[in-house]
Amino acid sequence: MAVDAGPDTSPPCCSGSASSAAGVTALADGRGRGDDARAVLRRIRGGDVEHELSEIRDLATRSDRTRARLRDLRTPWIRRIVVIGVTLGITVQLTGVNSIMYFAPTILQSTGLGTQAALTATIGNGVVSVLAVLIGMKLIDRHGRRRLIITGQTGLVGALLLLGAAFRLPDSSFRSYLVLALMLVFLFFMQSMVATVFWLMMSEIFPLRVRGLATGLAVFAQWLSNAAVTLTFPSLIDALGGVTFFLFAAVNVVTVVFLVRCLPETRNRSLEQIEEHFRTVRGG
Repeated sequence: MAVDAGPDTSPPCCSGSASSAAGVTALADGRGRGDDARAVLRRIRGGDVEHELSEIRDLATRSDRTRARLRDLRTPWIRRIVVIGVTLGITVQLTGVNSIMYFAPTILQSTGLGTQAALTATIGNGVVSVLAVLIGMKLIDRHGRRRLIITGQTGLVGALLLLGAAFRLPDSSFRSYLVLALMLVFLFFMQSMVATVFWLMMSEIFPLRVRGLATGLAVFAQWLSNAAVTLTFPSLIDALGGVTFFLFAAVNVVTVVFLVRCLPETRNRSLEQIEEHFRTVRGG
């Protein structure tokens, strides 16, 4: 199921083309919002946008004629997109992010940090997460979705390996704060690159005709994975200690391979171009 994004020949724009086009589609399809859609397209593209606006309206009209059903997944190119989206939803949770977000005090206490200090230190998780998302918003159109998420996943592997290694150090306050610092590094890569790209891709890769169904399946898979990680992590950390992070690192290595092989670039591509890519690649 390898997907090669191929060369990016679409015109540059000031924001993510597919996600912007999704909003334009909603405006173009709404009553009395044609002028708003035209204004948005002019701001993004510049010049004459009437041809693209007509294409968007035609696509929205065709999509409205058919209601998405599970049997649509029998179509190879649609199934390929949905599998990529669902896999992204699963892997974004198997990074281990919510084991750190939910159980940060437990992790820090297991390194010898006091309860109050552990609770206070976890405030850093929220601060880093917010700052990382703001940075991610700046990076995502400058470097592209595919490159950013692969870089982020690679950073997660490194942070998790170092976290596992830190648990093997002798008990000390240094070890406790080293674990905290590595958790914050992990969250920076996760929130600025991986999570930001995941949610943007959910609005970019799915064609209009199955967008509701496909997004629902991907988010459902994400929350199932979230529940699985949340339920198993306390037992894993009690039984294995820092080895748990080596397991998460191994999962993330598999995820990097999946992203390299299967995830297309959607930056500067319209919804129509992305759909055409999946229709034509590998017998779609």
